[in-house]
Amino acid sequence: MYQPSLDAVPDPDPERKPSGRGFAAQVSAEALWHASTRSQPAAVRRRARWRYILFGERPEPVPSHRGPVHAPGSTGICCSGGGIRSAAYNLGALQALQHDGRLHEADYLAAVSGGSYIASAFCMVGKTSTDPDADDSDPELIERTPPFAPGTPEEQYLRNRSSYMAPDARAKAYIALRLVLGLAYNIIFLALPIIGLAILAGVFFYEPYFGGLQHDMDLPLAAWLIPAGVAGAGIAIGGFRLVRRPPTAAARGFSETWSVRLLLAGALLAVLTLVLPGLVDAVQSSKAVGASPTGVGQTTGSAGVAGLIAGLLASLRQMFSSPSALAAGVGKARGRLAGLNKRTRKLVVALGAIVAGPLLLVTIAVAALNETADQVRAGNELWLTLAGGGALALFAFIYVVSDLTT
Repeated sequence: MYQPSLDAVPDPDPERKPSGRGFAAQVSAEALWHASTRSQPAAVRRRARWRYILFGERPEPVPSHRGPVHAPGSTGICCSGGGIRSAAYNLGALQALQHDGRLHEADYLAAVSGGSYIASAFCMVGKTSTDPDADDSDPELIERTPPFAPGTPEEQYLRNRSSYMAPDARAKAYIALRLVLGLAYNIIFLALPIIGLAILAGVFFYEPYFGGLQHDMDLPLAAWLIPAGVAGAGIAIGGFRLVRRPPTAAARGFSETWSVRLLLAGALLAVLTLVLPGLVDAVQSSKAVGASPTGVGQTTGSAGVAGLIAGLLASLRQMFSSPSALAAGVGKARGRLAGLNKRTRKLVVALGAIVAGPLLLVTIAVAALNETADQVRAGNELWLTLAGGGALALFAFIYVVSDLTT
């Protein structure tokens, strides 16, 4: 395994005493680059890449300094994030520490997000200068009244602008619009590759090997054996790792890496060969029941659980098709949620958030596969191929031209 060179990193100075004022030495970005794997010859980079693929090994990061960087016993104050609520909470905490004389005894003041809003304001107001042209606080005023003491102008200024992200109705409407557009953008961004891959898989994989995902289809034996075999191999490697200690670090990394990878691969294959075909079969079965003269149909045993999920999705679709029914359902759900205790409500909301995302993605994939199955029976394979390729091309275009960090 390639290990980065530490030649560019200063050695600890045994005679130097930590100052408690931050990093004692800095290394240039160029020196860190030359010490990293990415600056090495192609053969070294390929070897490091293959060792990551096979054993999950990563080169150790290059430190910018070796040795202590602060004096033992130093004190730091950390302000957590959380928007304007965090800023308000940290304001009270810093005021209390300042009142007790602890704030000025601290060596560090660190903050993130909303906490940095008030921490930076404290530092800005607390900076003093005797230069009349400087935009700093008057030392005499700060001596008499500390920064952001209760009743000070800066505290009142902060209180008057506590809704700084949306101070008026126009800004609140814009934030609501951004939330809606952001949600729609993310759904479209995730849906495009799922739809494209589902269409192409339906044409070139499910049609020849799964009977076109038709009603009452028989899953091939390989649909069960391949996921079970891959997941079983991962379990076997993990079990062997438990009962027998690997002789080398490379063997340990190999067993830990591939046991997890094979388990995840087996789960993904099970979704592709069992779950999605079962859900599509349940949807096709519901269509067959609706088209039957007697209104009675049969479903395969493998689609039992899938039928329950499809029935739930059908109920949701019917609810959303009627605004009054949707409003009634939302009101009933809110009433039931309000009747639970606080801890149970948090658990229900967390589980809903965890389930909603994957359920939405699975719903999109099932809808695309179901429509693909219908179009394949109509002989529209060419148009389906173009549609699937177009969805993937549009996804690639959005990925390239969009700023995904906004």
